[in-house]
Amino acid sequence: MDARTKQIRQGMPAKVLRYFPIISRLKRMFNTYEIAKNLTWHSQHKSNDGKMHHPVDSVAWELIDMKWPGFSMEPRNLRFGLATDGFNPFSSLSSKYSCWPVMLVTYNLPPWLCMKKENIMLTLLILGPKQPSNDIDIYLQPLIEDLEELWKGLSCYDIVSKSAFNLRAILMWTINDFPAYGNLVGCTTKGKTACPTCGDDTHAVWLKNSRKFSYMAHRRFLPSSHSYRKKKSWFDGTVEKRLPPKLVNGNQIYLRLRKFENHWGKCNKRKRSTQVKEMWKKRSIFFDLPYWKELVLRHNIDVMHVEKNICESIVGTLLGIERKSKDRVNARKYLELIGIRADLHPQERGKQIYLPAAPYTLSKSKKQSFCKRLYNLKLPDGYSSNISNCISLDDCKIMGSKSHDCHVLIQQFLPMALRGLLPKRPRNTIMRLCLMFNTICQRVIDREKLVEIEHEIDETLCLLEKFFPPSFFDIMVHLLIHLGREARLCGPVQFRWMYPFERYHVYPYIRQPEFFRKECHNEELENSVILEGRPISAGISITMDDDDLKNAHRYVLFNTTEIEPFVEYVFKIETDSSNTNESKLVKWLANEPRKSAVSYTGFVVNGHVKSIEKSTQNNGISLQAKTLCRSSCRDKAEVVDMVSYYGVLTQIILLDYYVHQIPLFRCDWVNVSNGVRVEDGFTLVNLHQSQHQFSKEPFILASQAKQVFYSRENETSNWYVVLKAPPRRFHDLEIYDGEYDAFISESNSTPFKNVDEYNEECSYARDDCEGLLI
Repeated sequence: MDARTKQIRQGMPAKVLRYFPIISRLKRMFNTYEIAKNLTWHSQHKSNDGKMHHPVDSVAWELIDMKWPGFSMEPRNLRFGLATDGFNPFSSLSSKYSCWPVMLVTYNLPPWLCMKKENIMLTLLILGPKQPSNDIDIYLQPLIEDLEELWKGLSCYDIVSKSAFNLRAILMWTINDFPAYGNLVGCTTKGKTACPTCGDDTHAVWLKNSRKFSYMAHRRFLPSSHSYRKKKSWFDGTVEKRLPPKLVNGNQIYLRLRKFENHWGKCNKRKRSTQVKEMWKKRSIFFDLPYWKELVLRHNIDVMHVEKNICESIVGTLLGIERKSKDRVNARKYLELIGIRADLHPQERGKQIYLPAAPYTLSKSKKQSFCKRLYNLKLPDGYSSNISNCISLDDCKIMGSKSHDCHVLIQQFLPMALRGLLPKRPRNTIMRLCLMFNTICQRVIDREKLVEIEHEIDETLCLLEKFFPPSFFDIMVHLLIHLGREARLCGPVQFRWMYPFERYHVYPYIRQPEFFRKECHNEELENSVILEGRPISAGISITMDDDDLKNAHRYVLFNTTEIEPFVEYVFKIETDSSNTNESKLVKWLANEPRKSAVSYTGFVVNGHVKSIEKSTQNNGISLQAKTLCRSSCRDKAEVVDMVSYYGVLTQIILLDYYVHQIPLFRCDWVNVSNGVRVEDGFTLVNLHQSQHQFSKEPFILASQAKQVFYSRENETSNWYVVLKAPPRRFHDLEIYDGEYDAFISESNSTPFKNVDEYNEECSYARDDCEGLLI
């Protein structure tokens, strides 16, 4: 509107905000029977085993129940998490357009539902072309007003109880990458006070040569009696006597910013005179919520982006990638400036500068071995993108990796690829770091172990300080110190990271989204006849020979659950003739199967794709079975124990019992006596052995197979490293299988927890590897 003429002019608005009111949508949720029923799931499924499966098991949830008992008494009251991040809707790197959706996730729902796309609620859409940055509070106002109204309560009809009730809701926390974290919190994320958790006690050192801040001094997070505090030569040449920084709670921040005046828009830069204004840029609009200052954790550090940045720093430093490596001339000059690690100081050689090989330096041949191991790795369907697309064997570089690529790199592939390429201590330190990420990203977390994990994260960061230069420790590396605490307070990571929300961004812009969701189905055979799984390829009729048919039938009889009572019955001397509970399945299994069977090249079972003729590796099989074994080669006594068998799938057979069809896998198995060994915490298997031992037992039930995949040591070796893969949508599985979770969470880095092996003094410069001449 023109201020003088009062005429309305049509034109391009400076900024557009789309708000989708949430109150009416929440009421509709309670008018849908299935959704309304699931919204009270949390009140009846709290964990009693000391493990956290869902935010309902977290400390943050319990503290809300304690502080506001009236709110917690009504199980239909809602608890939200808020996520926002900018993205380019045009999928063009040349465009700088930034669009910011703001989404709510409802934690009342079961773990297999609450992070699904259809249950993530889009509330705001802040259109570009520029990002809102620190002014995002202006756009959040309508959402905050609705959240304030929901905290007070409003009338809502529940279709399950067929009655009205007073609906209330609370926002538990926000989920963002680190720059957006600073925009929502209202604090700086760089400089001397870059860590919002440590606040004014952040230890930041200005690296004069590199012209950036380094965030180290992680020894102060250790117990006061820890031996690392007195190690001068390992760190900055001093004894660490300081205590951990005191964490500032919400009430303290609220009082500190109570009279803070917000200035919106692009203001002229001004000198910040007070320490308050040095860290804080605004008073966050979230403090308008009456309960916000009382919450134990208001903003989450996004594990996804921390993983990505740390992974890129490690890989870039190991391979010496330009603009990614943290070990350059300026980094070495700072070591010389503060007088530590003299054997790593830069040396002038005429007009060039020589950098001695550091503990983490890889020679050219070992860089090639590292890249080849990753390049030749074949992965199961749906596990990850093709890592080889990011690897240049000629330049020994890894470039263009996405967040999930870095996720699988740092949790599985990096420890495997570094085997035998670095000295033991720096290699084990990197593997400890990978173990930390693997542990805090588990689907189920043990509360008691989280305190131990926090301590191990402290030690791991100190060991990284010992081997890596100060320039390595940017703010993203420092944030790792707080991830253990946040997991202890808020529960499993998969409810608090950005993966579900970034998938929400991507889905609408796929050319054919129906194929993005569609799974391969063989509708002809997808019915109740097949007991487990379903084929995903065309079937070929085969005729089984007598020996194979006999072996397959015997295995089915001795490994079908419904047969077990009858097996026990046979071994009893006295029988009870009145016990005649026989299922129809048992009656059909009592007869031999038909000789005519169907063979497939692909099969889906237990969330895994099993296939034989594909470029991806879907044929790795693992089976745990009770077997007579010896505890060691010197022990002559045999005991019954669980033994892991590894093999390669060679044939998928659908055994026909006329009415029922049972899928079997024929595999080439590894001999556990001389074909399996453990080295440096990794399981290695020999896949090139005779199958004579397993000639009568080549089959297993499809439902018994667990997914593994193999990485070959080198092109001439018969030995392969065993890697484990979770099923697709592992975090969304409705049924919690403790054994399967234990199988997935078994880490290859368990032996690296011992820190005593690092206490010996050692030289930093290496003689077995060439340095860098610049």
